[in-house]
Amino acid sequence: MSGFKETEIGLIPEDWEVVPILDCCMFERGTEVGGKNYNSEGKGVPFIRVGNIAKGLQGLVYTTCKKVKLCKEEDILIALDGSPGAVARGWRGAYASGIRKVLIKPNWENKLSYDYLYFILQHPVVQDVIKTYTTGVTILHASKSLQYIKIPLPPLEEQRKIAHILRVVDKKIEVEKRRKEVLETWFSPYHCGR
Repeated sequence: MSGFKETEIGLIPEDWEVVPILDCCMFERGTEVGGKNYNSEGKGVPFIRVGNIAKGLQGLVYTTCKKVKLCKEEDILIALDGSPGAVARGWRGAYASGIRKVLIKPNWENKLSYDYLYFILQHPVVQDVIKTYTTGVTILHASKSLQYIKIPLPPLEEQRKIAHILRVVDKKIEVEKRRKEVLETWFSPYHCGR
């Protein structure tokens, strides 16, 4: 890498490209089974809603409906309704219509890494576009933003290195969050006898 070049998304290394996300990715919309088909007893498969993408397991429900879109733990999910731009990985089950499963198009599988894609979807270069094209007042919608998103695309090996470094940083942040929670619990007035 010798220098940098100015692009529509800003300054990037000379050997990187800028690619419209719809050229390299597909966004598979989830299904809505309706509240009457939710259960909290664990029957069926987990039904991931936008709130779960944004806030985790709190409020997770299940469904026994058969006609649902499914995701695996390695799949990338992005919310485009409700909490537009929330990105998650590590979920398994059915997912709601406000969520899209992000799939790399077959002819791009040797040019784009899922691990890199997961992190770039969280970057301001993507998140700012989503926010700009979000509409709605009560319930926010951002599916129209996809046509405007462009991502920086390093060579594949560099994508892998970037993703590895960011995974390591994420793990350290998670460990630090847990440590802080434990300390806050143990030094709360309840534990200290106040």
